[in-house]
Amino acid sequence: MAFERVGFIGLGRMGRPMARNLLRAGYRLVVYDRRPEAMAPLLEAGAEAAGGPLELARASDLVITMLPGDAEVLEVCAGQDGVCQGLRSGAVLVDMGTNHPDTARTLARAAARAGADFLDAPVSGGDVGAEQATLTIMVGGEAGVFERVRPVFEVLGRHVFHVGPVGMGQVFKLCNNLISAVQMVAVAEAFAVGRKFGADPGLLRQVIMVSSGRSPAVENRPPVPGILPEAPASREYAPGFTTELMAKDVGNFLRLAEAGKVPVPASALARQLYLMALGSGYGPKDYSVIGELFRGWAGL
Repeated sequence: MAFERVGFIGLGRMGRPMARNLLRAGYRLVVYDRRPEAMAPLLEAGAEAAGGPLELARASDLVITMLPGDAEVLEVCAGQDGVCQGLRSGAVLVDMGTNHPDTARTLARAAARAGADFLDAPVSGGDVGAEQATLTIMVGGEAGVFERVRPVFEVLGRHVFHVGPVGMGQVFKLCNNLISAVQMVAVAEAFAVGRKFGADPGLLRQVIMVSSGRSPAVENRPPVPGILPEAPASREYAPGFTTELMAKDVGNFLRLAEAGKVPVPASALARQLYLMALGSGYGPKDYSVIGELFRGWAGL
């Protein structure tokens, strides 16, 4: 294997199954998470524990981070006793979380000071894709570095794209997530109005699924409890992707659009709606919980 030892930081809903898939593929894995209980299953499966980001970086040829947002990955990688202080010359740092392109460029500069390379490689596919190794991976960085890491990406995902220089992975991912965010708002509105006028929500979904309104939000995340047993709405909105993360991503998309002086009115409205969901205490819930806002406003 091109990398003798892989370090993985961030063992949450996405990171843990991704790290497990690397172990199953035969990679020697060093892991760190600030929660010891998150590391335990991987240590039992054969991974080694690091005491912190700096120690992990010193022990690894490739470091992967899967963290909630910009602040967390900047602290872990570019902060005091962070990954970039321990990177070996010739090593590669890969951020697989969803963040702003400016964050990717900051991490690339920090890695370069250590003589290391950097890729931003956010993913789509949710926790199911992480478990089944069917993620879509959008990679920004130098083509040669991408080719070095490609075999690792192919362990983690089914669709792997090199999309341009550092930061472009995040551009692609923010565009994708914006569509998901706005799509869910439209679905929540439609189901609220349909139900208000007596439409059976299960039958409404069935009809939409064979009509022009079919979408992943209708197929996998209808925002009405009981009509699809595996949907978050039927499991008390247990998250595949939380409302707070979606609000963060839409916020980063708006920053990106503003920097390019591109008007994005639908995105701005979606951002306000997800902030309202946060204000209603729905942050840890799946982002399809936005349907509960519309249900309440409709008096259902």
